[in-house]
Amino acid sequence: MTETGKPVAQIANDLGINETTPASWVARPAGLAGPGQQRECGTLAAAAGEPELKWLRRPLEPTEREARRAVLAERIRSFFDRSGRTYGSPRITLDLGEGWQVPQNTVAEIMAELTTTPLKTVGT
Repeated sequence: MTETGKPVAQIANDLGINETTPASWVARPAGLAGPGQQRECGTLAAAAGEPELKWLRRPLEPTEREARRAVLAERIRSFFDRSGRTYGSPRITLDLGEGWQVPQNTVAEIMAELTTTPLKTVGT
């Protein structure tokens, strides 16, 4: 493309996106929008510094938050399996104990992502 000299297909492949997407980003060369002129929303020049594309430039390794959530998910899975797959999010939230100040809704959300559904319901 204009900044790298790479073919559009190669850049699209490197980013894991459709081959036609970068073409919409390069509607005109960077720097043509002067003071007081409108930038086109789809151009690479307009989008290069926008937060919508930050995820394209972020490192491949997990962030600190993602790493902590993965450890939490493993702990939740462990408590769930040790309970005989019967504990729900309220009980697992209590069992997490010290070092994990996690809302019950977050535990429920992670359990849903892990597809951990209790085998028995309370009162049956």
